[in-house]
Amino acid sequence: MPIHQVKDIPVGQLFQATIKYKPGAASMKIATNKPRYSRETHVTYEGLDMFPILEQLSAPATWMWWKLAQLRNETTNVTILRSGELSIYERRKLTKGFKELKTKQLIKRIKREHYLINPNALLPEENYKKPDESNYLTCLTRWESLP
Repeated sequence: MPIHQVKDIPVGQLFQATIKYKPGAASMKIATNKPRYSRETHVTYEGLDMFPILEQLSAPATWMWWKLAQLRNETTNVTILRSGELSIYERRKLTKGFKELKTKQLIKRIKREHYLINPNALLPEENYKKPDESNYLTCLTRWESLP
């Protein structure tokens, strides 16, 4: 299957994209600079423009970002990454990647081996059964309360 890159789309022009993934692969909502609209609560959230940020990440930071995104709790954006289960090489990537991701305000350490992903960068899953309880807002308040 050929891979096509989309470049230079004028502002306001609509386009359609089809993304295929392997069966069983986790789907993730990556934030873009476009606002997201919730039908139940009629609220719009502004996110980070993640594509340029992800392009500029180093190899250790990219590895750590996708490792955290893969292992995260989808409602709380918290990831438990046990360093004891990683190889020495992966631990080195973890320390280098953490420094870069923290300076770019993409993750924060809650406690040892527990990380919080910025809810503006990777959206938490919403609780559609209880639309008055927004997972995004609880993640955002937790994000802002951490140093």
